[in-house]
Amino acid sequence: MPNGFNADNLTEEEFKKLVKEFAERSPFYSTLGIKVLEMKDGTAKLAIEDIEPLRTPNIYVHGGAIASLADSAMAIAILSLNKKPRGFATIDMNVSYFSTVQKGPLVAEARILKNGKRVIFGESEVLDGNEKLVAKVSLTFIYTDVD
Repeated sequence: MPNGFNADNLTEEEFKKLVKEFAERSPFYSTLGIKVLEMKDGTAKLAIEDIEPLRTPNIYVHGGAIASLADSAMAIAILSLNKKPRGFATIDMNVSYFSTVQKGPLVAEARILKNGKRVIFGESEVLDGNEKLVAKVSLTFIYTDVD
């Protein structure tokens, strides 16, 4: 969110709408086709509907796109807890892939396991269009605005 932004005077729905619009204007989200479906209380659900541009020459969706969707879902889960802007960044990500993706959409569901003063731990699961588990991702983020 922009520096100096404060959402204290917004309703929960207004805040969600603002985060969704802000995220989806991101060039990165636009390039991958990431859409914010849900966010609430340290959880988030994001999707990539059109997986065709993300296929590798051997027809499967690139693992980096899957990891990026999982990472992005965690970022939105963090935003769901912080109406005042806080800087944060991924410092560790472990991706376990269970299956290739042949059918979309891809959906990532993230949840925060621990939101500490400086470090945030969470996990994301990515499912394909058959609701099959494609990847499980453990993520660690750090708040960058803490001394």
